[in-house]
Amino acid sequence: MIPIRYDAIAPFEDGKAPVIQLPYEDHFFINYQGEFLLESLRKREEE
Repeated sequence: MIPIRYDAIAPFEDGKAPVIQLPYEDHFFINYQGEFLLESLRKREEE
């Protein structure tokens, strides 16, 4: 497993938490195990 550092994380909601990893501008979601979910906050806001 490769350790990953998150620059910012928000509280978990429905088993997911939005995170930011600089220098990327998009927010991504992680689950309780810290695994990335293939869903971005930007995509969710567009719907």
